[in-house]
Amino acid sequence: MQQKFFIKPFAELGDRETVPNDTQITGDISYEQGYGYDYQRDQATDPLAKPIERTKLNAILHDITGVLQQYQVIGTPVWATKADSDGHQFPYAQCARVLYRAKETDQWEVYQSLVDNNTAPPSDTDKWRRIVSAIASEEQAIAGTDNSTMMTPLRVAQAVKEFTKEVGQIVFEPRTTALLGYLKCNGALVKRVDYPALWNYAQQSGALVEDSQWYQDYHGSFSAGDGATTFRIPNLGGEFIRCWDDGRGVDSGRAIGTLQSSQNLSHSHGASASDVDDHAHKARTDTQGWHDHGVNDPGHSHSTQVPYGGNGGGQVAVVGPYAVSGYYNTNEARTGIWLNGNGNHTHDVEIENAGGHSHTITVNSDGGNEARPRNISLLALIRY
Repeated sequence: MQQKFFIKPFAELGDRETVPNDTQITGDISYEQGYGYDYQRDQATDPLAKPIERTKLNAILHDITGVLQQYQVIGTPVWATKADSDGHQFPYAQCARVLYRAKETDQWEVYQSLVDNNTAPPSDTDKWRRIVSAIASEEQAIAGTDNSTMMTPLRVAQAVKEFTKEVGQIVFEPRTTALLGYLKCNGALVKRVDYPALWNYAQQSGALVEDSQWYQDYHGSFSAGDGATTFRIPNLGGEFIRCWDDGRGVDSGRAIGTLQSSQNLSHSHGASASDVDDHAHKARTDTQGWHDHGVNDPGHSHSTQVPYGGNGGGQVAVVGPYAVSGYYNTNEARTGIWLNGNGNHTHDVEIENAGGHSHTITVNSDGGNEARPRNISLLALIRY
């Protein structure tokens, strides 16, 4: 059959006169009575005959096609308010469905009546329930926080597969954000009511300590937080993992989850110089080439007391009758001393015996501020 799609309700822009719902005492048209007998009378001969009003017929056809358009476009009629039914709330039957939104800025949603003669608005969750028709994505199914989509068998299987992983399980991932269902192992303080399964696991793990103790050296354990509403998860950032000794004796004396500082195995470095017998060290100076050694002779004279004077008329004599005027000196003379050249030669230097001995050797330190093997950085996550 050919279907008529109502793009617009009939007489959308035409003249329309509202048709009342209840029977009119005047015999006029109403939804309850429809067109009465007076509309059948012969208008040419019967004064009681009523004409079929164009405006009211337009209104009737507009109402009918408008509702049909809702079904065609939306599939579900919009919830009827009191204003839509002359101030009387329309009673919906059980299982009736309507399109509803509390305010114009909200999205339209489909609601189904839970009771018969339902006059409550769909916002009343005791009388109505929201109908969900969209299928959840795998991410929505695993997250479990969306309340507006449906779970198919495939989505249920995917969620079950994800959530069958053990609570408290620690995994390492090449990522910077936590996976769905996991928390970073960063020592965060979290609420017990937000992660009840993980808190239950922490209580049964044997690795639950007081918060003050956790701060000392139990970073790989859980802490009891404030002792009432919170707890703390392990902090594995920047740490290597070492399996608990559990009585084996390799790493004894440690409690589960405790922090262990870096350390190297105690060892020594052998370094020494070989001993030698009593001996002397002979040393020789460099050859300096042929040369001589200069000697300074400043010259000198020898004083002798030979008197002169005593002669008259300015004449000087060695011996005279008058007093001595002075003394004569001998002439200056040089010794004429020099040293002969010695030719090319060396000078031997003798060093005293030191006796048998050894020499101290110092070995300098090397390396960085920690001991570590070659490694890869990954994010530690814990299942909640």
